[in-house]
Amino acid sequence: MVALVLLAALTVSALAGVRFKSVTTSIGSGSTSLAVLAPTASAPSGATSLLVSWDEVGLGNTAVVNYSATADLTVVYACLNNAGKRPSASNKLALVSPLSAAGTFEADRNGRIVGTLSTGAAPTEPPSGFSCPTGQTLVVASVSYTNVVLTDMSNGVSIAAPPASAVFYAV
Repeated sequence: MVALVLLAALTVSALAGVRFKSVTTSIGSGSTSLAVLAPTASAPSGATSLLVSWDEVGLGNTAVVNYSATADLTVVYACLNNAGKRPSASNKLALVSPLSAAGTFEADRNGRIVGTLSTGAAPTEPPSGFSCPTGQTLVVASVSYTNVVLTDMSNGVSIAAPPASAVFYAV
């Protein structure tokens, strides 16, 4: 029964002309993309956020739309020595967790919304129990976002977005 209701909602929205023209992902800190940020002793502040951007049309000129973006986040933590190199020891940890972001946007007079949701920065502190030996520094070595989905919650329309990743230190 739930599947039939969901299918009916998607069909009604599709018939009404509501559709995503495009969806992109990037990793950054709002208006700054990762490509222009140099790595520091840890991941650049905020530069590990997933940004999901889209263009949706057919909404009507008075539409207020609720969106949700979901993804699976993988953060790799590692230890670097004082020379900025990773020792040959296997002191790194990958943490995988689901995350989401939500927001409400208003359509322009042409029934279009061009928007961006940010998940906020990935956690820079690893779970308890993982630490670096004396003389080494804990860093976020990389972040990756997979299974990214953007959903127009108001109209029941979803679209898969491309994965995004960034490597700060090769480990």
